[in-house]
Amino acid sequence: MEFASAPFIRRIRVTSNRSWSFNRIIVSPLTEVKIPQQFGKIMVALCNLAFVIFLSLKNTPLAILSASSYETLIPLHKAAGYTCIVASLVHAIVYLKALAQLDTLHDMLEPAQIAGIMGGIALLLIGVLALPYIRRQRYELFYTIHVILSAFILIVVALHRPDFSGRAIIITLFAASLPFMDRAIRAFKFSCNFMGNHAALTALPNGATRVTLRQSSKATPGSHAFLWLPAIRFVETHPFTLVSSNPAEFVVSSRDGFTSALHQYAKEFPGKTLRCSLNTGYGKLPDFKSYDSILLIAGGSGASFTFAVALDLSRNPGPSPSGSITFVWVIRDKASISWFDAELRELLLDPRIKVMIQITNNVESSTVVSLSGYSEKGSPATTEEESSQTSLPTMALGDPEKAIELEQTATSEKPVDPEKGMSYSVGEASSSTIATFPGRPSIPALMESLVDNEDSTKRVIVGACGPEGLLETVKDTTSRCIRPDGPSFTLHTEGFGW
Repeated sequence: MEFASAPFIRRIRVTSNRSWSFNRIIVSPLTEVKIPQQFGKIMVALCNLAFVIFLSLKNTPLAILSASSYETLIPLHKAAGYTCIVASLVHAIVYLKALAQLDTLHDMLEPAQIAGIMGGIALLLIGVLALPYIRRQRYELFYTIHVILSAFILIVVALHRPDFSGRAIIITLFAASLPFMDRAIRAFKFSCNFMGNHAALTALPNGATRVTLRQSSKATPGSHAFLWLPAIRFVETHPFTLVSSNPAEFVVSSRDGFTSALHQYAKEFPGKTLRCSLNTGYGKLPDFKSYDSILLIAGGSGASFTFAVALDLSRNPGPSPSGSITFVWVIRDKASISWFDAELRELLLDPRIKVMIQITNNVESSTVVSLSGYSEKGSPATTEEESSQTSLPTMALGDPEKAIELEQTATSEKPVDPEKGMSYSVGEASSSTIATFPGRPSIPALMESLVDNEDSTKRVIVGACGPEGLLETVKDTTSRCIRPDGPSFTLHTEGFGW
């Protein structure tokens, strides 16, 4: 008999004390193929999946241990998620290569393997939808599909490995229970704040909506809360920044989905109140009162954050009030000023706060705008008059590094206030009017002014909220302004989305 020369297959499992194990498949005495078993053990993949889900929780124990909120863990959640996708791809490629060498690709038609393929496709789809551009443009679609596919992956992983060991079952059940426990905690918080709570909606120009709740909140202004309006979307809750906590108040910019439906309802039913609830306690802010100079920069509806911080500094200055507070708000047109009409009036009464509003669209010169309100279409209720106090040259949008120098006009005899320390002035702005300036602000000029006016013993904090481009400019400029002989800098940014 020539049994020894006949081809045969023998499987030998080789394990060690490490977390990796291998299947050695010997096809013949002359052929040897090594396959990582599940690219390591199935336990490794399950633990990684459970870790990804754990990092996505809104009510996470890590928030208590690290003294931070859940949104600071999102980069870790993304990194763990992409690692899981890469590991799954490597596992699939290595496994398919081995099956091809054995000429047993038909094994992929088995139910367990089909479940694995479906799980891999779901992971890839999550990764594609999580790309920044897609996530920003269609966030609600991304979030809905993200949640559905995450649950789907847990199911197909169980089907992919039907011969689970006891530990694998425990890990799978633990991973599946995490989001349910998180939802249960959030539902309990909403139920506690639902009784007797109503919200009044006010439609504002340029698609914004002011939401004012009947009840106050103990949350810190500038933090964010999840708002539930069942009459708008029964099964959806959305995070928004608290402009004020007494009463709880939000300014929501309309994009699509929930925010669009909210604004449409406010226009169709003005003055009508809705049942609502609030889930607060998210977002950790630095102690702005402990800094010597404060620069607040916002773009569009990102002013919800900076107004909240500035108003808190004005209303509650603390035992040793902060020094200069510079407030910069970048908007597209004058109609958006009415979003924070009352808040602007209050800030203008505080001599420590310097308010500058930059308008980027269709404005050629600085103007003084009345704060008496705007109609829904955005036309001012009172006419605006050009400021005779100062004349500022428009900064070219393509030259953000260029500093703007204030030029005295022939009709102005009042010198530039040296305490401003920068090239802007609010002119004759008062509690009923506000000076506006054309173009984008020169953030480098603002930063340089702060550095020049403070010594190395001072502490400066920069708070910013707005579009990603604005935040990137603020981050880059702040890093360039750090000097050995200059003040210490702290940067805190808030983004529009996760």
